[in-house]
Amino acid sequence: MKKVKSFNYIIYGIAFMLITLFLYRVPLYGDDIVNRRLFPNGIDIGKINSLVYNQYYKWSSRTLINFVMFIFESLPKIVFCIISGLLFCVLLHLFNQRFNKQNEKVNLLIILLAFLSFPIIYFSTAGWIATTTTYFFPIVALLYSYKLLLISNKSISKRIVNDIFATLLLTYSFNNEQLALCAIVVITFMFPVLLENLKKYKIEFFVIIVSLLVNILWIIKCPGNKIRNISESRNFVGFNHLTVINKFDIGIISTIQHYFFGMNLPIIILSFAIFFVSLERRIYLNKGMLIFGYGPAILITFTNVIHFFAYHFNIGTSFLNMNRTGFLTNIVQFYKDAIFQYSIGIIWLCLVIAWLWKFLPTNNKRLLATSSLLGGIASRVVMGFSPTVYASSTRTCVILSFILLILAVYLLCNYIKKEILYYYYFRYCAFLI
Repeated sequence: MKKVKSFNYIIYGIAFMLITLFLYRVPLYGDDIVNRRLFPNGIDIGKINSLVYNQYYKWSSRTLINFVMFIFESLPKIVFCIISGLLFCVLLHLFNQRFNKQNEKVNLLIILLAFLSFPIIYFSTAGWIATTTTYFFPIVALLYSYKLLLISNKSISKRIVNDIFATLLLTYSFNNEQLALCAIVVITFMFPVLLENLKKYKIEFFVIIVSLLVNILWIIKCPGNKIRNISESRNFVGFNHLTVINKFDIGIISTIQHYFFGMNLPIIILSFAIFFVSLERRIYLNKGMLIFGYGPAILITFTNVIHFFAYHFNIGTSFLNMNRTGFLTNIVQFYKDAIFQYSIGIIWLCLVIAWLWKFLPTNNKRLLATSSLLGGIASRVVMGFSPTVYASSTRTCVILSFILLILAVYLLCNYIKKEILYYYYFRYCAFLI
């Protein structure tokens, strides 16, 4: 046991150093430069309160998230780097506890490789500090609150402290609109399961629902969101004239473009995790299950090959057109592109959900995996209703990408022999990274 703990600490230390040093080396720009100019004398809580108060009425409902962001913008950069490195270690530890109950070294390495393969460049979109505190920090806070709520304490005082802390973390996390939407989808799917366990987790269920509802009302009532939406329409000329269907179309197509055409690591890793599990268990699976299992990896390989030839040899570019106003604004002109790209996305999603539903052993796990995937997709597709759908760029894909990696880690840690992992997965991840 001591050897296992020592190995874990070494892995956490390596992860901490990699993340901390990387963030310390990257230059600050964009929102970080603007925000740091507001605090020439260092941290000023009064000024931060004033800024987030004004933003609620003129810019954004992310009051708690922006409060935390301004704190780190006003502190020396090294503080942000160290805290981010520590939170990355917390992320690894949470999943090591959840998916590696036997304390197997190979499983911890799987978790490390998976999350190191996350496209961390997403956090640079509007500035490293601004984006990391807006997306990564709330995700870790949400996952940690989940752990706190599931801890069974005989001591009433400790349980109360855990519930209060979890409430604060959940309220902070759901202040991000995309995380709140993802949670709504998951809770909707899992509602029958939650009701079954209501007696056992009554307080925890209440904490989650109240934290979510408070943030939803806060977001809906925020006058700043409406003002910002009007102001940022300049980033997308003609956006206000698009229909709801057009905006929904933009959200779907921009998501498909991002994940299927350009070596996106999270979706590739999940697709091949399903492939490896199906390959290892092919003796026990029928032909239909094998098609579902091999299909996502074959499809994602096909789309990336097309992208490679289109980019380097100008072959097949007619199928990769990206109309900024969505294909449905001119279906006659773009019908080939629309059919091709929609087909890719729908087929991949159907194959993955069908495989998960048939492969996972219990209804609870099937519902949780499916709802998490659909919630992550919803959190990205909803960006089609924002005029900054393109200006916000890859940072809006953070939540979905994390969910894809979580599903991959779960499958690899629980449903595949370790010698197969050594031979296939580590070579594969080393190649990708």
